[in-house]
Formats: sequence, structure tokens, C-alpha cells
Amino acid sequence: SLCSHARRYFNIYHPKAGFEISQTDRYSSVTRKSEACVIATRLFEVGEELLHCAGTIAILNEQEEKELENRTSDFSVIKTSRKGTCLFLGPARFVNHDCDPNCTFMSGGSNIIHFKVIKPINVNDEITTNYGENYFGTNNQECLCATCER
Repeated sequence: SLCSHARRYFNIYHPKAGFEISQTDRYSSVTRKSEACVIATRLFEVGEELLHCAGTIAILNEQEEKELENRTSDFSVIKTSRKGTCLFLGPARFVNHDCDPNCTFMSGGSNIIHFKVIKPINVNDEITTNYGENYFGTNNQECLCATCER
């Protein structure tokens, strides 16, 4: 519902959230603009769940998917083997990919996604997850993440 969706964005300001939405120019060579990212505002230990950094997926039908392909708007699209093509909505959509991430996707129930910490995250570190092995071309050959940049 709209209230649940709005609550996910309001949770960014929860005192225990531990993150903020910021911007990065890491991808500007391709996008020609700044992009959003998620930055830690506190230390996160391995095993912690970022419950306040959540999102939902909206499953698209074939017509909606075709309409989306013809738009130049910035949408976060996920393609899954179980649910097909989905829009990724909420603040979690701003967590960027890294081939060596500090978080992993977690299911929070029906179509809800949040993250679990798999490596310690320090204040001012970008919170990242892995989008998959072939998200940026075969074997992520076109990846621009910090790990691939090294």
C-alpha cells in the first residue's frame, strides 16, 4: 500500500537506521549524471540486518515491461527466475552493486527486500550488494564497481 511504501522512506530518518542516501559519480562515465548510493552513518557488524533499508518489488506483466523498455526514466529493474521482471521500489533500490559486497539481499516476507551484513561496514562506507554474476554483461565484464576499478 501507499502507506507502507511511504513508511519505508520515512524509516531512513529512524534514529537506528544507520544510513543515509547520498550521491556518487562512480557511474557518470556511462550515465552522464550523478547517481544515488547508500552510505553508513554508524558501524555495522557481520550478521546485522538493515531492516530500515528496505524495498519492495512490483511484478510487471508483459505489457508493463514493454512500456518500461520504451521509457528513458530511471527505474530499478530486477529480473528473477521465480517472479519475472519486477520494479524495485523503496530506499533499498539505492544500494549499489559491488562484486565484493558488504551486504546480501534478504527476504523480509512477501515481495519485501532488506539486507544482511556479510562484512563489517564502517561509518562513511558505501553499503553494497551483489546484483548477480551477469548483471553487467557476461561475467560482469562491463562492471564499474569499486572492486572492479582496482
